[in-house]
Amino acid sequence: MEWLTKLPNLSEVEKKFSPVYWGYASRLPERAYKAVCPTISELNELYGEGSSSYWVNVQITALFGSSSNKDSELACGIKLFSDSFASEVGIYKLSELMLFFSRYKAGIYDNSYSTFDTRRIGAAFFKEFLPQRLSELTRIQREDYNREIQEKKERWGRTAVTYEEYLKTKKI
Repeated sequence: MEWLTKLPNLSEVEKKFSPVYWGYASRLPERAYKAVCPTISELNELYGEGSSSYWVNVQITALFGSSSNKDSELACGIKLFSDSFASEVGIYKLSELMLFFSRYKAGIYDNSYSTFDTRRIGAAFFKEFLPQRLSELTRIQREDYNREIQEKKERWGRTAVTYEEYLKTKKI
């Protein structure tokens, strides 16, 4: 938990993982997936029960605030949705969730962000973002593996000897 020293309290989490950084996550999705940061469930363990729900509430409220819908009944439902959503997405890192919210806000998962519907947010996460995440993580892992193999080949190439050279050293 090397990130713990950088995030000593929930206020620091709020600053570093604020909706104002959604664009950053969106520009660097690989970094969002590889980031060393807490998962949603770790927020509760470190900062107290309800911390994860609070963080999700901030993100969802930002979506609501930027939508064209100003229905106060929907606004009241944000807390309930945040509680449920936080408990369902506990294994995902804050950086990954920020990537999702960024893409949702950008309209990647259709234009429902403009009217604000918490059910649509949940459906977009589970039915659209998670398959996209799996595909992107698979690609990243494949690229990392190929890069690692290439680096090994280059290292071996500098110290490798031909079979004939090997046989000469064996005879000595």
